[in-house]
Amino acid sequence: MEQKREYYEETAASIVRSLYLNYFLQDPDHAGILKESLYHREIGSCCTVFGDYFYVEAIPRLLKDDWLRYW
Repeated sequence: MEQKREYYEETAASIVRSLYLNYFLQDPDHAGILKESLYHREIGSCCTVFGDYFYVEAIPRLLKDDWLRYW
């Protein structure tokens, strides 16, 4: 069980790291955190509130040992 936990924690950290390195917006003129999210293919890519929400949600869960107390 502990082996699976480590695997999923490492995978989650890798995903968040990739989002930061490849999609994090550092432009104050944009109203979002991550670029190239997608509402619908015909609309194109933009920032999305749900993409930003889950990105921000993931960070404290990765940094805290007892993430259930987060809420």
